[in-house]
Amino acid sequence: MSVRCYKRELYNSIAQIREELGLTPYSTITNSVEIISQLPILELESIPIQNPSLHGICSFGEGEQADVILLNSNRTMIEQNFDCMHEFIHLHEHRGKQRETFYCYDHVLKKQDSFIEWQANEGAAESLVPYQDFIPRFCTLFSCTDILGPVDICGCLAEYYHVPPRVIDIRLDSLAYEIDQFRKGVPIEEVELLSRNQRKLRGIIPTNYRARIAFPLS
Repeated sequence: MSVRCYKRELYNSIAQIREELGLTPYSTITNSVEIISQLPILELESIPIQNPSLHGICSFGEGEQADVILLNSNRTMIEQNFDCMHEFIHLHEHRGKQRETFYCYDHVLKKQDSFIEWQANEGAAESLVPYQDFIPRFCTLFSCTDILGPVDICGCLAEYYHVPPRVIDIRLDSLAYEIDQFRKGVPIEEVELLSRNQRKLRGIIPTNYRARIAFPLS
């Protein structure tokens, strides 16, 4: 019996979002706040939120009312770049999912739906760090470590994609199987996308790239 590939479905949806925003699979988003704030029927604002663990809030508009995204202005612009896209994925993917408002923290609360939050996090990561660009770029840096010695790969890629280093760290785990395929010669357009659960079901143990490189974690 075939297993539904939620990761592939999500990535296909993100590809459509990026296309609607006028982006290619290889374009970078340096300021999602600026891009998303220009979209019609959407209000976006950064405000000082006293709770430092609350990164953002989004709410669906009713009828002709605009959707709303609120970001925590106490966080850095790099962090808000990811936070904003996380909230936008909620608005794009989770309308009608029994919630009108999403409160997004630095960890998933017990009362939250872990699958929905995974979609928002993974979708935001794919939006800002698209695998078709990220995997070849990572592999180039990874191969350079044999020549140049230790390289802060995480820091270099985080700076390039304008995301916190933690996003790159998680990306290396999420895309480890796909990276293995690319390094074995599979064209980037043909790599098979598998979630962690699907890898476990197939008994696939990909390379632990986080353990293979040395970089400071944010």
